[in-house]
Amino acid sequence: MKLALTILSIALVAVLLAIAWSEENPEWANYQRVYFDLAQRRAQSSTQADWYRTQRVEIRQISVAPLKRVDRCTTCHLAVADPNFADAPEPLRLHSALLQSHPPERFGCTVCHRGEGRAVTTLTAHGEVPGSSVRMLRGEYVQAACYLCHAEKTLPPAATSEIVAGEIAINQLRCLRCHQIDGMGESEGPDLSAIGSRRDALELDAHLLNPPAMNSGSTMPIFPITRAQAQAITVYLLTQQGDAPPANDVRYRSANFRFSIFDFRLSDRKSKFENRKSDGVLAPIVFFRYDGQQLFWAAGCGVCHRIGNEGGAVGPALTRIGRVRERDWLRRYLSDPSAVRPDGRMPQLYLNDREIDALVEFLLTLR
Repeated sequence: MKLALTILSIALVAVLLAIAWSEENPEWANYQRVYFDLAQRRAQSSTQADWYRTQRVEIRQISVAPLKRVDRCTTCHLAVADPNFADAPEPLRLHSALLQSHPPERFGCTVCHRGEGRAVTTLTAHGEVPGSSVRMLRGEYVQAACYLCHAEKTLPPAATSEIVAGEIAINQLRCLRCHQIDGMGESEGPDLSAIGSRRDALELDAHLLNPPAMNSGSTMPIFPITRAQAQAITVYLLTQQGDAPPANDVRYRSANFRFSIFDFRLSDRKSKFENRKSDGVLAPIVFFRYDGQQLFWAAGCGVCHRIGNEGGAVGPALTRIGRVRERDWLRRYLSDPSAVRPDGRMPQLYLNDREIDALVEFLLTLR
């Protein structure tokens, strides 16, 4: 009995120490220290280097009163306007040229990218936690945010291609025979005028591919739509924001969520930026280390896929995927599903390399 109490006491002390350490060394602080160190090494003048040296490590916030937004994204993404970081790995990378016409101090960040602007941890800020209704937009899905502000007529065709394709697909499939959008259509199915504020891209895509799997009481038929049509309709539906509050009734997963500790080792895949040397010293990049199992559920994989008795039934169960798929195949498929299976229906998730690595390592354990 005494031995058990001793072991429990030691474990409790270890947990408390780990919590204290994580509070004193949050991930955003590590990013800032690395950024200021690298920025000093690459400064164009001694005055510029001195300025970087005097910067405090602290939470940074952009308040945009007219848009009622408070974004803390630049707490980690400090280099969004620094040309010396054009080829750096995220989150220390220069933003695209769009920043010139969309200055953060005027628009913030989440008006375009979505996500949880007040958060200061990677997964929470990106909306990659179970049940999040503010998942960050990636890739072609960002067109929905562009459209909401600029509309179709003020943007170049490439910036609205998915919106237009979605409108065409909705008309071809006669969606308004059952649904309403902005007062047009029938009332057999739910009104979709505010669906973009209630569901994220993964939920919408999954529902389009297999409605009964997402909602057992759904009377919506399974349409033989392609991956491209599903993505286009999803992007269009994301523009339907209405004035309704976000829904928080996601049922597919509601597990307790933990954050992984940082991996302070250099990545095996070093970019040109990481290999640069200044004064003979290589400055390390601190990467957030994703936990593959947690990311599987947090990133929304469980919306479509089942592991054991948990998850969805839109796509195949992955309970034994590690027995039938190799590492290289999984990596290629997660990177670009359409290249591996052109006739498949899994959407492009626009995952970064570290997310893919973490998911592959987890999937290979499922045997």
